[in-house]
Amino acid sequence: MIVHLHSSIPTEIRLLRNKFEEDTTLLQGLLSILSQNKDVYELLVVDGNIKPGFLIISDKVELRTTKLLSSLIKKNTELTIIPISHGG
Repeated sequence: MIVHLHSSIPTEIRLLRNKFEEDTTLLQGLLSILSQNKDVYELLVVDGNIKPGFLIISDKVELRTTKLLSSLIKKNTELTIIPISHGG
């Protein structure tokens, strides 16, 4: 899984990646990848979930509103996290 962080997120980290078993959900994988960097984790996560105000996109689909974060990770999964107020 690869996670891209939009340039308007206040961190110098733009790309995080890790390999997961295919029985891992997107949310589990995302939280695990974000936990690799304490500052990024604290910026984006609260109570074991992504904070409100961020879109999580994969293959042009927003995963949170479509309830797809509980889907299993597929090979070559890429996610992009974008703040709702990203200025463009």
